[in-house]
Amino acid sequence: MAFSNLRFGYQETEDGDIIPEPTEQAILQEIKRLTILGRSSAQIAAELNNQGYRTRNQTKWVRKQRIPARGLKHSPSSCWPSGRLFGQKTTNPR
Repeated sequence: MAFSNLRFGYQETEDGDIIPEPTEQAILQEIKRLTILGRSSAQIAAELNNQGYRTRNQTKWVRKQRIPARGLKHSPSSCWPSGRLFGQKTTNPR
């Protein structure tokens, strides 16, 4: 079965298995590290670009408005090409 729009950080094998994609997993770890350090979404995008990281579509990172994972100020699993926003701070209504 072929999957389209796989979550960033994963890839499909020829056998149809979904496995971690090493380069994208490294980017996710860097996003998580920067989030823990309290960086804003704009700072995270800038740092990823400065380090030479690109999105899956080989575009620069930008902020994206998104509801974050519980307990995080930003969602570390977002991947969006330029022209969209990435990981913008939101408030949790809880």
